[in-house]
Amino acid sequence: MKNIFKIFLLFSIVLASNMFANNLIVNYDNKSAVNNWPNTQSLFTLNKSTNISSIQTYHWNNAQGSIGNKYGAYIKLINLHTNKIYGPWRATLKSGMNGAKNVYWIVYPNITLSAGKYLVLDSDSATWSHNAGTKGIGFTRIFSTTNKTSLPNKPNNTNAPQNTNNIAANYKLTKNAAISGHNNKQLQNVSVVNCMTSCEDEDWCKSFDYHKLSNKCDLSSVNVNDVGKLKTNYKNNPYDHYSHIRR
Repeated sequence: MKNIFKIFLLFSIVLASNMFANNLIVNYDNKSAVNNWPNTQSLFTLNKSTNISSIQTYHWNNAQGSIGNKYGAYIKLINLHTNKIYGPWRATLKSGMNGAKNVYWIVYPNITLSAGKYLVLDSDSATWSHNAGTKGIGFTRIFSTTNKTSLPNKPNNTNAPQNTNNIAANYKLTKNAAISGHNNKQLQNVSVVNCMTSCEDEDWCKSFDYHKLSNKCDLSSVNVNDVGKLKTNYKNNPYDHYSHIRR
């Protein structure tokens, strides 16, 4: 009887695994060497209403993995048509190659999303893995309980700039200006889009100053309304200021 139960259990696991694999609808993933910090947003398109069963991101981080930022490890989605946020969902952390801990982040939303374009946000972009094979997109795998209801955007698709501009619509740009002080977090070797994504990911972030010459940005918990005015007399005008208009 025990052997019969073991065979039945093994068959159930294999069957479930096959069903799960058949429902892979977004696959920014490969087996090549990776770098930290994606420079392209993780976007996908749903062609019709779809139930999202799980989302997985990958944080190799030189075999160190990641447990997330100070709020933890979580993943959320933004509908780029409505700007509605889904999540955040706290991730289950799993080990990867050679026993490296906390490299796989998995959430199980079990939600039905309407047709549209979506952005995946991860609470630790600094350790999110990417490479040339994903065109700089953070490793992302999304599964659905319904087959073939959606298609991922190709990494080099022409819709990506439109989606990026949608997120940019949340920010007001003031050129050649910055908030003096009040810097809560600095990001290095980043693009403006990286900074926008990171600011979206931090509930306290109201603005950031972008260092145009050194590709750095300072995230801040205050904006111009809090401090009164921006500083505009920096030598050589190295900064641009981005204020989040919804916070």
